[in-house]
Amino acid sequence: MAIMLPYTNSAGVEAKEGYHRIDHIRYNYENHSSMAEVKVYLSKLQAAAGKDPIDVYQTTFTMNTGVNKNIAEQAYDALKTKSVVTDSKGRNISIDFSKGKDD
Repeated sequence: MAIMLPYTNSAGVEAKEGYHRIDHIRYNYENHSSMAEVKVYLSKLQAAAGKDPIDVYQTTFTMNTGVNKNIAEQAYDALKTKSVVTDSKGRNISIDFSKGKDD
């Protein structure tokens, strides 16, 4: 699973075929919040070849433990509703996920 969407990182590296793949998800049992870490690759081929991502960002979402839907699907569904994510240096990034394609 991934979302294909153009992306430009803070150094100006442009990924016209940006491949946004969730790397891991953390769930906080105390407040029921979840954080997904997303790695962005230049392309699907780069990700499949094990190349380094051009950026990493995080997004939070509320996991619904009472539904019959796996965690990754919930995270991707939540990611598609976001317009701002936080990169690995704490900077907010505006991004329009409504233009992304599922892969």
